[in-house]
Amino acid sequence: VPTISGVGGTTVTESAPTANDSNYNASVILGTANPSQVSVALANNQAVLFAVALPTVSLTVSVASRVSASDEFTSSAGYTSPAYGLKSASTTGTGTTAASGTATVIGGNSLTLSASMASGSASALSFYTGAITCTNSGPGAASFNGANTVLPSGAGTSFTVTPQSGDAIACTLTLTPATLTLTGTVYADVNHDASLDNGETGAGVSGLFVKLAVSSGGLCQNPATATAAVNTATGAYSLPSVSPGTYCLTLTNSNALSNTTAYVPPGYVATEGAGGRAVTVTGSPTVVQSFGLYGGSQLNVVVFNDIGGGGGTANDGIENGSEAGIGGVAVTAAVGGTALATATSSGGGAAVLWLPNSSVGSVVTVTPTAPAGSVATGGSAGTTAGSYARPSVSFTLAGGATYGGVAFGLIPANTLAPSGVQSAQPGTTLYYAHTFTAGSAGEVTFTTSAVATPALSGWSEVLYLDGACSGVFAAGDAVVSGAVAVTAGQRVCVLVREFVPANAPLNAEDKITLSASLAYSGSAAPAPSMLTVTDTTTVTTAGAPQLTKQVQNLTLGGAYGTSNTALPGHSLQYQLTVANVGSAALATVVVDDATPAFTTFVSAACPASLPTGLTACSVSTKPAVGAQGALQWTFTGTLAPGAQTAVTYQVVVAQ
Repeated sequence: VPTISGVGGTTVTESAPTANDSNYNASVILGTANPSQVSVALANNQAVLFAVALPTVSLTVSVASRVSASDEFTSSAGYTSPAYGLKSASTTGTGTTAASGTATVIGGNSLTLSASMASGSASALSFYTGAITCTNSGPGAASFNGANTVLPSGAGTSFTVTPQSGDAIACTLTLTPATLTLTGTVYADVNHDASLDNGETGAGVSGLFVKLAVSSGGLCQNPATATAAVNTATGAYSLPSVSPGTYCLTLTNSNALSNTTAYVPPGYVATEGAGGRAVTVTGSPTVVQSFGLYGGSQLNVVVFNDIGGGGGTANDGIENGSEAGIGGVAVTAAVGGTALATATSSGGGAAVLWLPNSSVGSVVTVTPTAPAGSVATGGSAGTTAGSYARPSVSFTLAGGATYGGVAFGLIPANTLAPSGVQSAQPGTTLYYAHTFTAGSAGEVTFTTSAVATPALSGWSEVLYLDGACSGVFAAGDAVVSGAVAVTAGQRVCVLVREFVPANAPLNAEDKITLSASLAYSGSAAPAPSMLTVTDTTTVTTAGAPQLTKQVQNLTLGGAYGTSNTALPGHSLQYQLTVANVGSAALATVVVDDATPAFTTFVSAACPASLPTGLTACSVSTKPAVGAQGALQWTFTGTLAPGAQTAVTYQVVVAQ
C-alpha cells in the first residue's frame, strides 16, 4: 500500500513502495467536495484517473386545461447567462405534458426553467397561470460538505435554479387557465355621451342582470355561462372567475341563463353598451364594462341637399340618387316655442337630439335652421308617427323611444348679378351682362321693366341669351323668348341691350329692372324664387369716356363681375374697359389703377388687339412682382366714338 500524507489539506503526496518488491501495488482514490482546480505531478511508471460528479435537471410542463383547443406548450431548460438551450419538448394534439428530458449540467451555473406557447397556439401565455414544484433525488450538496440547493417553488411560468454536485432535480410546472373578474356599472347617462362621467351613478332600476355568454364566430351563444345581479342603487355588478376567451355581455331583466335577450327599461334609451358588449378576456386586467341608460328619447335626423343628381329627383323631399347630406345645420326640437334640444348636423348631414322624459306627451316641433338663402323643400316624419309641414316635423313625444328616418330637404339659394351703371350718347346702344345661377332644378323666366327720367319715349330694351357667357354680344346670341330649363348649379348668362333715344337730353336716365323668376320642379317644390338687378343708363355728351372695372377669380373660374369672392392664395384678374360713348374721338387715353388692399402684384397686360384709331399701348407704371402700388397704361392714337378697349392685370390675395 502506498504511503499517503497531507490528507485534509490542499496537497496530498503518495509515496510508492520499494521498486521490484514483487507485490501488487494498491490504487488510491482521493475526493474533494468543491474543487476549482485539480492537478497532479507524475513520476516514473504512474497513472491517474479523474471522475466528476455532475448534477442533473429536468422540467415537465403539465397542462390542467386549455383556453383554446389549438393551444400547445413548450417546456425548456437551459443556461441563464449566457443563454443557451439544453433540453425542450412540446405538447401535441390533446396531450397534457411536455417533458424536457434530463439534462446533465455543470454545477454552480444558473439554469432557467420555463414554459412558452408553441407555434400555432391561439392564446397568449398570459391567458394562463403557472405553479412549479421540484424534487431532488440526488444525495445533495450536503453529502459533499456543502449546503443543499434551494429548489424553485410558487407561482410563475419562468424560474431559475443553480444546481450543485450531488443534485438530481426534477420539476413540474403546472399551467392553468387564468381567471379575472369582470365589473361595471349600469348608470344613468344624464348627458347621453355613452361614457360614465363623474357624478353619474346607477339608473335606479331594479331587476336588472348582466349575462356572460361565450362568443363564437361573432355570435353570442345561448345559454349564458354566468349572470350577475345589478345593484339597484349604485348600478354595480361583478362577474368573478372568468377564464380567458371572447364573450358577450348583455343587460337583461332575468336571472335565467337561458335569457340572453338585450333589455332596455321602459322610459330609457341605451347609450353605452346598447344591445350588448363584446369583450375579450386575457391574462391582463379587463377594462370596466359599463352600460349607459338615458331617461328620455333619441331622435335621429338627416339634413340633405335636395337638388337631384345621380338618378335622384330634385325638390321631392326625399333623399335619393347621389343627394348628399348638409353639415353644419342646427336642428332644434321645441315644445311650445321653448327649445328642448339642439344638435348640429355632421358632414354627412346626420344629427341626434336627446329629448327628456319631462316632455313626454307634449307635441314636439323639430326644425332645421337653413343656411342663409337656402330654401326648404320637403321632408319626412320617419318613425315618429307625426307629420311634416315645411319646414318642420311635429309629433307627440313618447318616453324611451328611438326615432329614426326624420329627414329635411334643403336647396341652395339662386343668385343673379351684377347690377350695372353706364353712360351713353343719344342714339347709341350699349349692353349689360348678367349671370343667373340656379340653386336647384326648375325653369327660370327673365323679364325687364324700365323707368325713364324724365319720361321720354324711344328708350328700348332687348334681352339676349349670352351663349358663351362672355359678357359681349355675339351674332349667334338669341333673344330670350321663354322659360329656360335649369338644373342645380347651372348658369344662365343674359345680355340686356339698351338703346338711347336720339333726342335724349343730357343727364337723362333710364333704370332697367331685370327679374329672374325660378319655378322649381318636383313634388315638394317651394314657391317660385324672384331675384332682381338694376341697370342704370345716363345720357352724356360727345367725346365722353366711360370706364368700367370687373374682376374674375382665376382659381375658381367663372365669368367677370363687378364683385367676386376669394380666399387667401387665390389669383384674381381685373379688367378695365375704356369706351368712348361720345360722338367725338378721344385724343388721349391713359388708364390708371392700383393694386387692391390685401393683394400682391403678379402681371399687367395691354389688349391683344387695338381698335381702329389706337396705334400702341404700354404699361408705363407698375409695381414689382409681389409688391403693391400704382398701375398705368398709356395709349397712342385716338379712340373713335363707340369704340372700346380693355386692359388687364393679375394679383394674388395675400395670406
